[in-house]
Amino acid sequence: MQKEDIIRFEDAESYSTNNNNRTISFKDIVLDHVKRIGTFASVEFRGGYWEERIDKTTGEKVRFYVQDTREIYSNAVEYLHDILYPYFDKLMETKSEEINVKLKILYKKRTVVDDNPDEDNRDELAEGSVGSGKFKNVEERITYRSVRVKICRRLFRELCCFLFRKKYLEMTSIED
Repeated sequence: MQKEDIIRFEDAESYSTNNNNRTISFKDIVLDHVKRIGTFASVEFRGGYWEERIDKTTGEKVRFYVQDTREIYSNAVEYLHDILYPYFDKLMETKSEEINVKLKILYKKRTVVDDNPDEDNRDELAEGSVGSGKFKNVEERITYRSVRVKICRRLFRELCCFLFRKKYLEMTSIED
């Protein structure tokens, strides 16, 4: 193995990009993500849907999926949870576990066993239709995602309280 083949890991607190040697700290990443969650939370939550449009260059119908804004928000909050997880204090660990239990109960209550988990390759007009395997019906899908948003809002509030306890806005790193 040559010297240049050695894999090195960057410290997240002192990561820098090649763009003019600008340093991006873990704090910058967290605060940027909190800002993005604010943007996601500031729109009307709606379900995803399939839409057909005419491609202007070919004139053919093109079918694409318009993302579910509830899922975008929930996934963003869960990502923030994941990147902060190693730094949790005891109170946040407790709150995190309580919220994860609620999410597991919701998932078990609203979804069904999927005999064909490769639903990304299915050619269906609507997610949740008969045969999708993840939800019994459209109402279950809507309820699941709507309740998940409420649980993730609670999680986001707890994460904000955690960051406040850590005096995150005043720190140079999360371990201060």
